[in-house]
Amino acid sequence: MMSTPKPKTIVYDYLFNYFGKDKLNGDFITGASISLAIHIYKDDTELKFTKEPKAVNNTYLSNVFSVSFDRNKLFKVTKNLYADNLFRLIYGWTKIDFEVVGYSLDKLVGISNDVLPDCPKELLDFPVSEPMNVSKEEFIKFLTEHIDDFDISDNQNAQCPSISFLD
Repeated sequence: MMSTPKPKTIVYDYLFNYFGKDKLNGDFITGASISLAIHIYKDDTELKFTKEPKAVNNTYLSNVFSVSFDRNKLFKVTKNLYADNLFRLIYGWTKIDFEVVGYSLDKLVGISNDVLPDCPKELLDFPVSEPMNVSKEEFIKFLTEHIDDFDISDNQNAQCPSISFLD
C-alpha cells in the first residue's frame, strides 16, 4: 500500500547564467542559483503542499517573486503584485512570503552515459550541468569575483528551472 506524501514547503531555484568559463575546485561553473522557500499563509496558518498549485492564466507560483542580478547587492528579490493578488484571490490565501534557504553554483557535467544512447544528436553539444550546494559566503565570493560576467541581460530576470519541497 502506498502512503500519502507529507505536505511540504515549495522551494524554487532562481538561476543566473554564467558564461565566464572559470573553474571552482576543478569544475567549470555554468551558473549560480538562489533557492527561495515560498511560505503561503491562510489566516495565521502556513500551508504546505504535496504538489505545486495549479497554474492560473499562465501565471505560476514561481512568478510571485522574481530574482534579478544587482551589481551592488548581487541579487534582488521583487514581488510581482499581480501574481501575488491572483493566487491569493483564487485560493483564499492571506499572505505569500519567501525565505532564502540555499545557494548553489552549477557545474558542467555533460550528458551521462546512461542517457547518451537515446540522446538526439542535436543535443549532444548542449552543456549539461548540475547544482553544487555552496555556503552564502562562497556564493557571494564567486559572484563578486566575476561580477562583470553576471551583470548581463540574461540575468535581469533569473530563470526558474527547478522546484523542490522542503520539510
